Amino acid sequence: MTQTEFLAHVDDVLELESGTVQLDDDLESHGWSSLSRVSFIAMVDEEFGLEVSGRDLAQCVKVRDLLQFVNGKLEG
Repeated sequence: MTQTEFLAHVDDVLELESGTVQLDDDLESHGWSSLSRVSFIAMVDEEFGLEVSGRDLAQCVKVRDLLQFVNGKLEG
């Protein structure tokens, strides 16, 4: 998955217009919430077959953190 594709998935999860989210954006500035986390977890499971918990995402503050987390799980 490319960075652009990942950002598009995050836009979808946050119900934002395509191209809104950038890597260095703070998640909370885009409405990151417990519902967003659940949607992100479902997307990661569907797209990558990875199991992720809310705890796993607790340290993610920026969109870049989400990408690094998913890439780490894919490589691990």
